[in-house]
Amino acid sequence: MGTHWGELLRSLRQSAGLTQTTLAESAGMSQTRISNLERGACLPGLRDLDRLRRVLPMDLTEAVESAIATLNGAGT
Repeated sequence: MGTHWGELLRSLRQSAGLTQTTLAESAGMSQTRISNLERGACLPGLRDLDRLRRVLPMDLTEAVESAIATLNGAGT
């Protein structure tokens, strides 16, 4: 699986000055889930996107398009 989405998430998290752990706590997710998303081991579901957009300065359209591009192999 590609990492385009993961790179976007990592960049947004780092720009916000958050660690994976603090992002996970703020978004109501596990640190393992954040790590898996950033590494491209999995793609975000709608619930993930909703939780992340509440914490990070992310455009939901950009996030969805990035996840789709990763799914289609554009992130590899």
